[in-house]
Amino acid sequence: MVAMAVAYAVIAEATGRFAVAAAGVLFGLGYGVVYPVLSVWVAEQFEPPQRTTPIALFNKMLSAGILLTPRFGSICHQSLGV
Repeated sequence: MVAMAVAYAVIAEATGRFAVAAAGVLFGLGYGVVYPVLSVWVAEQFEPPQRTTPIALFNKMLSAGILLTPRFGSICHQSLGV
């Protein structure tokens, strides 16, 4: 998750194609580690017949977080200068 956060910071300050590409690789590496581990953790919390809804909800919330985090970051940057 740290790699994903760093990737967002790098993309926010990126001034060229290389920085954008590096941020994409960094985000992908973080996502590649986080997603399978958290998916298994969620699945193990439920019996097999009950796993579909929690896994779908997890996927939906993770995707929403990935989609909305840059928006939230841009609002903070504009409002607070952070």
